[in-house]
Amino acid sequence: MSLLVRPQVDAQHEDTVLEGCDRVGQHGEVLEVELCLFDVSLARLAFERGQAALAYCVGAVSEALDHRVDIEAVGHGGYRTRMADVSTPARHPAAASTATLTRDLTQAKADLAELGYCLLQNVLPSEQVAAIRARVVDLAAAEVADGTDYVYEEGCNQRVWTLLNKGDEFIDLALDPTITELMNELLGFGFLLSNIDANIAGPGGKPMFLHADQSFAPPPWPSWPMVANAMWMLDDFTAENGATRVRPGSHLKGEGPVPTLDDTLTTPVTGPAGTVMVFDGRLWHQTGANVTAAERRHGILAYYCRPFMRQQENWFLSIDPAVLERRPELRALLGYDLYLSLGMVDGMPRTGPRF
Repeated sequence: MSLLVRPQVDAQHEDTVLEGCDRVGQHGEVLEVELCLFDVSLARLAFERGQAALAYCVGAVSEALDHRVDIEAVGHGGYRTRMADVSTPARHPAAASTATLTRDLTQAKADLAELGYCLLQNVLPSEQVAAIRARVVDLAAAEVADGTDYVYEEGCNQRVWTLLNKGDEFIDLALDPTITELMNELLGFGFLLSNIDANIAGPGGKPMFLHADQSFAPPPWPSWPMVANAMWMLDDFTAENGATRVRPGSHLKGEGPVPTLDDTLTTPVTGPAGTVMVFDGRLWHQTGANVTAAERRHGILAYYCRPFMRQQENWFLSIDPAVLERRPELRALLGYDLYLSLGMVDGMPRTGPRF
């Protein structure tokens, strides 16, 4: 038995897929039906993020699987996959292994390879962590006051974007030599800064949907990451205050997860303020729920990509020219310099070999 489903974000009939499953059971025929979307908001978000291949998974497909129906899904652009080949989180409990909080880069690289993330201890002195946190708090409050804020999750959470324009302390994080070594390991020569922003999780914030940071790319993924992240913990990250949650080892699956808000499928990544969590862009993860009464959890995400990838932030338009004048070492990290034959200005340089 099989059921062919086509994703349609504006599907209106919530019983479509289940009715289709019933008819398959009765007649053993292949049906083509609209996909029932029980959580339309999640599906829309997936489409907006370019995750068309994932959006079909939201909602009723899991119920169809419960009917033991073999499903083939057809995504936008003709993308096809058999649901039997898609890893469904509910069928795979979270792995028990967790990364070691360490100062040893050899251990960190081993954890990255095996688990998809590592935890580096005391990369920054405590007084520097406190100063950066205070700056983030001030920026967040100022942006709320002047109406330029990015507050979401019904007022619980906030992001502060384009940090390179907002203080040299953030530039120093983006250029940190320890992180640079690990990004060279993950992304190779000439990697770029894709984005750097502050992430604040406040009381009442709910879990983010489970995702991987390279879900813009259709599966199967290559055996190497296209992107990677460094999360700078400016507070103690705990299971209660919204610590990032991960599915260790999921970076080796070759595809992204079925989006879900269920946080029982993941493990919280905890650590004291000053810890840096570096993680592979293929790792399945989500922001955790903040169930505390009053704690606001502050972190900074530095997001990097391979040099042939499009960056998340369009730095050519976003960066303040005065920042580049003051900190010219940013030019290569933001993509202003030539990478092989990519990034030309008026063709190849007139000096050096020609081909």
